[in-house]
Amino acid sequence: MVLAGDYWYFQGFDVTNSANAQKGIQLSGKYNTMDNIMTYHNGNTGLQVSRYLTTDEFDMWPAYNLILNCTSYGNADAGYEDADGFAAKLVMVMYSMVVSHTTTLMMDGIFLLRFSQVQLAL
Repeated sequence: MVLAGDYWYFQGFDVTNSANAQKGIQLSGKYNTMDNIMTYHNGNTGLQVSRYLTTDEFDMWPAYNLILNCTSYGNADAGYEDADGFAAKLVMVMYSMVVSHTTTLMMDGIFLLRFSQVQLAL
């Protein structure tokens, strides 16, 4: 599922069982809130905040998004090489009260790619 709009408030739903190598949710907009979302048993990262297209210029990158009260677990590709509970890649995002668990040995609960501007608020 790709969410690429701005100023949206998403609340109270689950995303599960995406295909191998497919993210559960990719958030690619600005000023969005993801509240009480659960992502689990997906074929890649559960909830990733990243550019919509790799060709997007900096002014089109996601920014000012809030990930609030979300849970992500059991996300992994078939080879257990690539997936995370939450991932912020080259973007600005704030996480508050998030839970990531049951990740594989090779996976991270929360992946923050270098240059991300991320705030964790507990």
